[in-house]
This record gives sequence, structure tokens and C-alpha cells, in this order.
Amino acid sequence: MDEFLGLDISINDGEPSTRPSKPQSRKRPRPKSSAAAENATAKRPKRPPPTPAPPAALVSLIQKDSAVLTYFKSLQANLDYDVEKWKAEAKRWKKIAQDNSRDGLVPAVKRPARTNGKNGAKRSSLKKKDQRTDRNSRAQSDSLDEHIIRANNTESEHNGEEGADDGSNIPITDEALFGGSDDSSAAQSSRCDENNLERATQIQHNVLSGNERASFVLEKLKEAKKCLDLLGVSLVEVEVKTIKHPPSAGSFDMHKDDPDSSDAADVGNTETNPTTTIERILHRQSDETVTGHIMASLKTLIRASLSMVESDPMNPKITDEDASDDERVDKREDESLNADGDASNERAFLAKMRRQYHPFRHGGRLHIPTVYMPVDNTQVGDCQLPQHPASEGLNHVISILSIMGMYCSDDLSDGEWDSIFERVTTSATENVDPSDEEELLILKVGMRNRCRIANRVLSSLHVEITRGWAITDRASFLTEPTLFSHESDVIDFGDEPQTTQDYHAKIYNRLVSMEERIAHARIATVLTRERDDWQKAAELIIGYVVSSAPSMAVEHYPKLPPTLSLCVLEALLSSRSYETIDNGNKTPDTVDKGWFQKYIDYLISVNNDSKATQSASQLLNAIAYPIRAAVLIWKARSFSTDDRIRDIALIEMEAFQRIQQSADAQWINKVDIEILDVGTLTSVGSKMLDSALTVQDVAGTDSNVSTLATFDTAMTGIACALSLLTMGDIDRVVDLFEEASKSMTRMPLLCFIYVSLMCRKWDTMKLSNGGGRQTAAAFTVMDKFSPILVSAIQRVSPTNWHDIESLIQCCVLMSDGRSLLRIANDVIPSLLDSADTRQSNRMILPVKQSASRVLAAFIDTGELPTVRVINLKRRPDRLLDFMSYASKEQLIVIQGPISAMQQHDDNEDCIGDFAFDGKCTDSELKSNISLRLNGNISNFVASKWRPSDLRAFDRDAPKHDDLVDLSLTEKACSSSHIASWIGVQRSLSEHTSNDTLVGNSTWYQRKLIRMLKISGFARGEALLAANKDNNPSPCCVVLEDDACLCDRFSERLDALLEELPRDFHFCSIGYSRPQRAPIVEYSSQLGIPSCLWYLTGYIISLEGANYLLESLPVVGPVDSWIGMKMCSNWDNTLGQRIGVGIHTRTQAKLPPRKDLSRILRFRAFAALVPLCEQKNNSTSEASGGGWRSKDTDIVYSGHIS
Repeated sequence: MDEFLGLDISINDGEPSTRPSKPQSRKRPRPKSSAAAENATAKRPKRPPPTPAPPAALVSLIQKDSAVLTYFKSLQANLDYDVEKWKAEAKRWKKIAQDNSRDGLVPAVKRPARTNGKNGAKRSSLKKKDQRTDRNSRAQSDSLDEHIIRANNTESEHNGEEGADDGSNIPITDEALFGGSDDSSAAQSSRCDENNLERATQIQHNVLSGNERASFVLEKLKEAKKCLDLLGVSLVEVEVKTIKHPPSAGSFDMHKDDPDSSDAADVGNTETNPTTTIERILHRQSDETVTGHIMASLKTLIRASLSMVESDPMNPKITDEDASDDERVDKREDESLNADGDASNERAFLAKMRRQYHPFRHGGRLHIPTVYMPVDNTQVGDCQLPQHPASEGLNHVISILSIMGMYCSDDLSDGEWDSIFERVTTSATENVDPSDEEELLILKVGMRNRCRIANRVLSSLHVEITRGWAITDRASFLTEPTLFSHESDVIDFGDEPQTTQDYHAKIYNRLVSMEERIAHARIATVLTRERDDWQKAAELIIGYVVSSAPSMAVEHYPKLPPTLSLCVLEALLSSRSYETIDNGNKTPDTVDKGWFQKYIDYLISVNNDSKATQSASQLLNAIAYPIRAAVLIWKARSFSTDDRIRDIALIEMEAFQRIQQSADAQWINKVDIEILDVGTLTSVGSKMLDSALTVQDVAGTDSNVSTLATFDTAMTGIACALSLLTMGDIDRVVDLFEEASKSMTRMPLLCFIYVSLMCRKWDTMKLSNGGGRQTAAAFTVMDKFSPILVSAIQRVSPTNWHDIESLIQCCVLMSDGRSLLRIANDVIPSLLDSADTRQSNRMILPVKQSASRVLAAFIDTGELPTVRVINLKRRPDRLLDFMSYASKEQLIVIQGPISAMQQHDDNEDCIGDFAFDGKCTDSELKSNISLRLNGNISNFVASKWRPSDLRAFDRDAPKHDDLVDLSLTEKACSSSHIASWIGVQRSLSEHTSNDTLVGNSTWYQRKLIRMLKISGFARGEALLAANKDNNPSPCCVVLEDDACLCDRFSERLDALLEELPRDFHFCSIGYSRPQRAPIVEYSSQLGIPSCLWYLTGYIISLEGANYLLESLPVVGPVDSWIGMKMCSNWDNTLGQRIGVGIHTRTQAKLPPRKDLSRILRFRAFAALVPLCEQKNNSTSEASGGGWRSKDTDIVYSGHIS
């Protein structure tokens, strides 16, 4: 919520405390008497010399007489028995010594604990106490044999060495799947009640304080592993190796002098096989792999009914009608059936199971989510219905993540973690089952530091619930005509819709997705509340409602389904033990308030003020407002004649009925709207908005300490956002922004609302204007906010830090890189002087604090990726689409191609211009290129090229070798990319320049401003050995305006830069690969391409920009020119080996690095999974092959005869 609204509803602002680290302690060894030392030396046997090879006579004897081999096997078996017997005896004496030590009779011998430096302060007091106990108990231990202590000490040291070896080869993966986790949110969790939670928390903080607690932790780990086994998820990968050994060395001929031995016995019939040893090696599975398997298993259980149907070979696509007919066969189970009857009976059983395990259908009752089934089996009539697999699987997933988050903390040192398992292994008195030993080893290796999985899952689900789901749904709903509900397709059922008898077969996947989201919402809310992080749990609900609130004035309702799912809302509001009303729970909830309302009341009690009470009440009403609007939309859609639309709507309405019977109905029902009418909804929302604005204005003028004012601002700010978003009144938002710009208040909040509404409005306009009419419609979209923001930037004082901070937030929310750079150029010079902490004047301390906040805001903004877009002035529709992606992914956008004004070094405000347009005359294009690039077009783009050069990769390439003229649109496209490379070269050259002294404010100013122009740093290991000491390389992302960005573009880009070699030139992130151009896999996310088409998106470094600019002019289309430069790297035997231009395989093996560094003159890479793709178009002006027909603005010249 903070990143959207700029608000914080937390009570305290304290930072998590950090415990000081302490160097690893080395205990002084217990002194021994001289007699004991002599005895120890005398009793310690010397290692014998290595066993010699077996004599030839013995080998010959064994080959001749099988009894000899039987004898040696028996001898070895008895030897193994003796070894195991005395091992068990040693463990028994060791346990006796430990018990005596615990009773104060003998001092416990402890091996030094291996530590990573954490928790040192916490253990210091315990260590001193143990030392005092050791000294007191040592005085009472003279009566015991000292050899017991020595044996105990020796074995303990031996175990310690083994533990070190076990953990040294276990790889710990980086945080690449889900990004970095917030340590402050990793509070302790458990799925038990509050008393058990307190007990478990105490155990985690002091896990080594006793045997009982270590056993408790171990039992929890075993419980988690049992759940993982039930889900089919493994923490480790077991590698089984079979090692063959020659016959045992050092054996001797036992029958040499035996007169009864006969050389003739069984001669030629006995053979000696080599000795075999089976070794099991455990390899730790990465966090990403384990997480993926857990979530995939849960999804499989939700789709259990589909698996049952597909497993029926007789009827793989059985329908519900067939299932009803086959049910009759069940009554004749006791009759004698022929083969056909058995097959029919099998189909009937599968049909019955399909109905039972179908999503939102349990025991024949519709609209009940299967994941809500209670822990115990349910009694339905005369039969007991088993628990649904999805419900059982969800309970397992929650238990696994809860235990991992609680007991697998990375705060534990290696010694503390190992001691949990050593206390169990050292307490065994009898022979230990090898399977139990392996289970302990799997837990020790596989569960280490697995709290990161729980943290990452929660972090990922928080983003998905509060942002991702609404974005995905809005995009998918607009492209699925089957979801459109029309006014003419309505059945009049009266006040209530007629219930359905069964689900439409074609909505199965939609039902599975809904159940999966319910499960994910349950995981997020249950685990967050079990960690006592009630603020995060409340943010899940508020963030979900804000992102999915229906905007009545700009979106087509009820034609489109609302993105606010009442099923998901029910999952977020309910408790873990939630049981639906119709599922064995016949009475409504008798609790007076739900947890969400209790948390809001808690905030009120903390503030203890009547105005706070009013603000909280307004917040609850504002949250209920879009919920009630969504209810009316779902109700209207439940009257549709289309079964696919009606069934989903009935499920949502049934969820709302269950919410109505819960404790949360108290605050949801305060907003009562009965008619789905825009005017009525706008009237209710206007009253809420006016009331919230009044309270916020009063809070803003309050002269008291800002705790109450901040609380009121947060509550009313969210209320304003929900009211304006649900009304969808853009003009009202613009009026409020213009008024707020005068006093610089509420501006970030209004920017967030405006951007959200404009994205929704543009999506609706695209729905109403199909085909080529979208471009014309885009010209009617007026940006009313940017002129107001520019005016505010011009008026603001360079030292008014509070207002500047608000303007920075506005630029980030609007992805406006141009305005952001304008603020930076005006403000940063005076900002660095004001934020200088070396000045000690206390009178200006508040000013310094404000300046420091603004400086931190600039630094935080510099960490966001800045992307450069290539956009034609006559295509505002593409820019609107791109800016919609950018705002959702929190990107800073500047125009890529350099402008004519940027030829002057003193102009820093102008960051790029529109792309060159080829829809003009040849002379006009030459004049524009000469003006902006300061050169003739022939210096940048060749006028002719040979399309047959692409024959190895383009099947439509002409067979003749004639030169053809490049089209004007191709020249303009190439010039636009060249202008972008020049802009990248200027930005990165200034970033890496070091022409001023370190410490000069001008140097810091240039560095900080350049951070706002780059996309990040390539941090991977250098490809060339000569560059291994290079610093991470700054780079820029260039995107075409028709690029469709993937989900979590920023996170995936950062993960890609983590592996991208710091001496790279070029990395494609949006491309099409020719069939005969394999990609050589370089790392987990990177490949080395042999040829690519399209320049939809790419990352480029300073060296890469220099390389391309030095290689001008471009010959042919710019994307094929770069593709052929990639191909030139493989014009050698390595290229023939991987099949460049020959084979159609996708990927090839990586050649040796020394060969790569030798052949890669153009150090080009590509994301193995593209981060963006080019938007498909239904029509094309281009002729020829389809791969060149995607972009309607470029005419391909390669197919012109």
C-alpha cells in the first residue's frame, strides 16, 4: 500500500533491532593429569600399514573352491556384528556419561560450536552459566572413571568433523526466484494456538537451552517433512552410486594346509565377483525448486477431478450428462457383470469421483470451494464424506511454510543447527535403523535456512494479491469475448437468479484458477496472522480492494466481470479453521467482530481520539463501497442466459452470502446500495469523498504532534482513493490535483488515482474501438495532469524539501523520467549542500533532515530501472499501451532517440525525442537525420542491401543475389535505434567519467543524475580474463513502443543483470529466433545467440554502443544487421559443431570459455526466456513472410522483386 498511496498506517516507526556479532569462541581444553595422558597414549593403537595385494595362490584357491569364498563371507559377517555391537556399547556408555553430567556427577563434554557470528551476545550469558556449572560439577566427578570422559570427548570431536564435512558441499542458492525478502517481516509463526505460538517462539530464540526443546523442534521438522512427502516434494536429491572393488586385499589362504581341501572340487564352476558398495549422496534442492514443487503439487490436487477423468481410457472426455447416466451402474455393483459391465462400472466410479472432487462442488453441493473443507471428514446424510485432496494439501502447505518460517531460521549458527540432531543421535542405546539415520540427515541438510522459502512465498503472494491479480484479470477480460455479458441476454428470474444444476463444461479451467487463488489467499493471510503481523494482513485486504475496485464511470459494467472476487475476499477475511455455513456448519458466526475490524479498532484505541474513530469508520465504509458495487455487478451477471457467465456469478454471490453470515457483515452492510446505477453509486461515493476530505484537511492543520495527524491522513487517504477509484470520475481527480498543487498536499495520492483511472479508461476505449480505430481514439485522450505537474515543478523553491519530495513521488507514479530529471538538475546542487551532515548548526537540523529525506528519495528512485522507449509521434496508442505497462511495473520512462537539442553539452533537460518517421519523402527524412544526428544518412544507413544474405535463416529470402533498395521506413527505424545508441553513449560516458576530484559536490551531482538515466549494472563474471577485475558495468534498456512486458519485468531484469557478464556488449530481451539459429546456454537465464530477429527490447552497455556505432553504416534492416553480427561470431568450426544455419534445434552445449572469449568479437547475449514480446497485429501492410508482418509501420524490402 505504501508504494501506491505514499501512506503508512503502522503505529511505530521503529527499525528491527540488530544483535551484535561476536567472534567464535574457542574453549580451552580441559587439563589432563600426566597419568591420564600416559594411559591415553598407551591405549591409543597405531594404524597398521596398508593391506598388501592378495596373493595369487589365494585368488586361485577362491576360484577353484566356492567353500573358501563362503568362509570369508562368514568371517566378514561376524566381524561386522562385533563392530556394530561395540558401537552400540560405546553409545550406551556415552549416554550414561551424559546422564551423569546432567545430574551433576560429571562435567558434560561439549565440542566447540561452529558459529557464523550471529547470536553471539545472546549466548554469552548462557556460556558463562555453563562454565560455572562445569566448575561446580567437576569437583564432584572424581569418583568416575576418566576413560569414559575421554571416550565421550573423542567421539564428540569425531561427530563434529563429520558434521562439518556434511555441510561443506551443500550449495545454497541465491535469492533469484522471488527477489530479496524483508527480514523485518519474517516474524515467528506457527499454526497452533496462541499458547503453542508463545512456546514455539521461545524455543526458536533459545533452541539450545535443553534436550526437551531440541526434541520439540525436531518433531516439528519431521512433521514438515511428512507433509512434504505427502505432497510428493523432496528436500534433497538422492544420488545412488554403485562402486565396484577388486577382491579384498590382505587376505590369506585359509585352506593352504587343509588336507581335506580338494583342487578338483567345483573347478570351473565358481567365480569371484568384485565387491560392490552402494553409496547414497544427498544433494540439497534449491529454494526455487522446492517452492515450485510445493505450489505445483497444490495445483495438481485442485485439479484432481480432471486427472481422474483423463485417467479413464474408455471415456477421456466424459461429460456431466454421461456421469448422471453412469451413476445408475453403481446400484448393480453386487451383480455379476461381464467385461463391458466392468468397464461401465469403472466409468461410473470415475464419474462419481469427478463430481465429488470437482472445483466448487463437494458432495453434490455447488458453489462451495473445496479448499475450505474442515480437517476432519464431513458427515453428509448417512455417509461420511472424505476430505477433499485440495483442502488436505492446503493444510500441508500452510504447515510446511509455518514450520519453515519458525524453526529453520538463518539466524541459527551451524553449531546450533547441528546440535538439534546430535542430541537425538547420541541418545540411542540400541541399533539405529539406517532409514532413521538417513531421515535425520535429510532434515539436517534439507531444512537448513528454509525460512527463506516462507518469506519469499509471502512476499510474492503479497505482490500478487495487492497488484498482480487485478492487472492480469483486467487484461484477460478485455480479450475474452466469451466473458462479455450483453443487456439483451438476460433472463428475468425475479429478484433472485435461478440456481444452476451443474457447471458448464467450458469453465472448468476458470474454476480451477479461482480455487487456486483462494488457496493462495488463504496461505498469505493465515501465515501473516500467525506471525502476528496484523498490519501486513490488513494491507492484503486493503491492497486487494484498492487494486480491484470497479471504476463505474470508465469501465463497462456489467458487460465485463469485476476483478474484485468475493471468493478471494472471503478467503482473506476468514480464519484458518474457517468452515462454510453449508458444509457442516449450520449456524452463522456468533463472533461480534472479525479480525479485520478488530485490528482497525486496535488502531483507534492506540490513538484514543474521537477524530481517529471517525477516520477509522470512514475507512471501513470506503472499503465496503467497492465491495458492494462488485456485488451488484455480480448479481446482474447472474441473470445472464449464458451458462458460462451465470455459473461464475452464482459462485461469487454464494461467497457473498457466506460473508453476510459471518462477523464481517457488520461493517460491510453499513454501505447499502440496492441498484446498479452509475448515478446512485456516484452520489454515495461523493458523500464519502467529501467527508474524508474534510477530516483530512482538519488533520493537516492540526498543530499537535503528528502521530494522530499521520493516522488520520492515512485513514482518510485510503478512503479518498477508494471513493475516487470506484466512482471513476477523472475530472474530479484533475480538479482536486490542481487544487492540491497550490499547497502541494495529497499530490502523490491523486497521481496514483489518476494513473489507475487513465489506464482503465484506455483499456475500455480499446475495447470500443477495434482495429485501426485505436490510433484515432488515442489522439482524443488528453493528458490533463502533466501540464499541472510541470507548472508545479516550475513554481517550487529549490530548498522547499517537503514539496520536492511530493513532486518526486508524483514523477515516479507517472513514470515521467523527463520531469524527474528536470527536478534533479534544479534541486540536487543545493540539496547536497543542505544535506551535508558535517555542519553542526542545530538551528538548521530540521532542514538537514528534510534534505536528507529528499536525497534518499532520489537514491531510491535511481534504483528503479529507467528504460528508453522508441515511439513514433503519430502512434500515441502504442505509447499509451507502453506507459500502462511501465506504471504497473514501476519503471521510469524517457524517450530513446537523441534530439537535436542534445547536441549541446549544456542542455541536460532534454532527454530524447520521438522516433524518425519513414512515412515521408526521402528528402524530408534526410533533412531530419542530418539535423538530429549531425551527418548524412549514408554515414548511418546504407541505401542498398542483399536479402539473400539471410538465406540460411529466412526461408522466404530470394534466391538471387541482387541488391535492393532499403525502404524509407526501414531507414527511419535504423536511424531511430542509432539515435538511441548515441543517447546511451552520452549517458554512460558521463556516468563513467572521472574528470573531477572525489569529494567535489559537482562530481556527486553528476553521478546522482546519471543514476536516473541508467537501467542498472551488469554484475556477472567477465567473459574475458583481461576484464575480470572490472567493476559492474552500467547499462541501459531500449524498448520499442509495441513491446509487451512480462509480469514482474523489473525483478526479472535485475535477476538477468546478476548473471550478465560485466564486459558484455548487447543482450536481447525481446526477440524471435530463426529455426536454424540455436542458442548456446551460458547460464541459468542467459544464452549466446547465433542469430535473432527483432529489436523489441535489448540491454546495451557503453562498449556495446561504441562497437555498434563504430560498425556503421547499417546494411539492411537494423535487426537483421545485428543478427548477422551475432552469426559472424560462429563463422568457424564451433558454429558448424552446434549447427548454425543447419540444424533446427533450440539450444546447444556451451563451448569452453577460452574458445568463447576468442570467437565472440560481438559479445552478444540473450535472455533464454524473453522479458518482452512484440504485439501481434491482425493486419499488415507488409508483403512476404509472416515473420516480417508483425510491425505495420515498417515495410520490409527483402521480399520486393
